[in-house]
Amino acid sequence: MTGVMAVTGRPEDPPLKAGAIMADVLGATHLCAGVLGAIRQRDRTGEGLMVEISMQEAVLPSMVSHISAYYGMGLRQLREGNRGSGGVITPANAYPAADGWVVILAADNERWRRLCRIMGRPELGEDSRYAKLSGRSRCRDEIDRLIGEWTSTRSRSELMELLNSNDIICGIVKELPEVMTDPHLLQRGALQQVDHPQLGPVTIFTSPVRFNGEPSRPRSPSPALGSDNEHVYCGELGMSAEELASLRERKIV
Repeated sequence: MTGVMAVTGRPEDPPLKAGAIMADVLGATHLCAGVLGAIRQRDRTGEGLMVEISMQEAVLPSMVSHISAYYGMGLRQLREGNRGSGGVITPANAYPAADGWVVILAADNERWRRLCRIMGRPELGEDSRYAKLSGRSRCRDEIDRLIGEWTSTRSRSELMELLNSNDIICGIVKELPEVMTDPHLLQRGALQQVDHPQLGPVTIFTSPVRFNGEPSRPRSPSPALGSDNEHVYCGELGMSAEELASLRERKIV
């Protein structure tokens, strides 16, 4: 409903849903900002505000580059798979490695020539068909084929070391088990292990927000279903133990 599916996938395929949860997370993030603003308003004026969030509207800002490409650049085919919108940025794609996939972005002329040199094909950087971005965009299928033939002969780590050392924008496409055991994320405290009473040791991700450089610390594992019923119903809502027991007997809670 916000155009995300229309720009996701390859042009020859049907629209695809986004792989990640977008509306829920973005809606909650905007809601948090709204609540903080309302609290500030209350502190300044003594009056509260009703905060309202539409998940559809919360996703719209993530579409800014596609909306700009459509109305500002006149591009109509915005579903380009892993390429840049409309294919105007070339090379920019996911390429096969010997042990997975990598993403490479070398759209400016200098980085393109640098990439050609480390590929062992310096003549491509001077080829009149590819020397300028406009020409590379017209020949993007051929360029993707040439890069893919080179990347497929090397591992992801080899490619990252080579590309990073030559200041070429790149990244490894990680599988979820790799993400959840990432040494960098563990060192940063973004991933932390907790002992769950039912599941045992589990790795969880924490809030990306840091105060004074310190990662957030989980206060407790996720509670079991119904473990807080007595506190909420009796402690917060004022029910008696007998009333709560009656709800349980009737399988209401």
